[in-house]
Amino acid sequence: MRTIIAFLIMCSVAYADYAVLITAKQYRPGINEIGDVVAVFPDHWKFTETEKSEFLLIKSIPNNSSISAIPETKVVDDKEYWKDGITFKEIKKSPKYKLRWESGTFHENYSRYIENTTTTLSQ
Repeated sequence: MRTIIAFLIMCSVAYADYAVLITAKQYRPGINEIGDVVAVFPDHWKFTETEKSEFLLIKSIPNNSSISAIPETKVVDDKEYWKDGITFKEIKKSPKYKLRWESGTFHENYSRYIENTTTTLSQ
């Protein structure tokens, strides 16, 4: 299921013009982080004044910049793993949002949790 969701997010981000990001107003410690990508919308989307005031809207997302940011995932023996470069690491704590916008590019969120960076899958 997560792979399907990640694929839909990837496709949406690759061709959309707006990313909706968490700001200090929506920040919830332990749940989300400032800069997390909450949603992606096409250029013609009409945002409400509340949405504009509560979230940061990033316009003109670089095409395909999200594709490399969403890591490959797989399930082995009922455990889910994410690919960190060439190594698969167990997802012990799944982030609410898979992507974040930082320094003008997309980045994955799995590595934000130390518990997701220690156990690797034996190949």
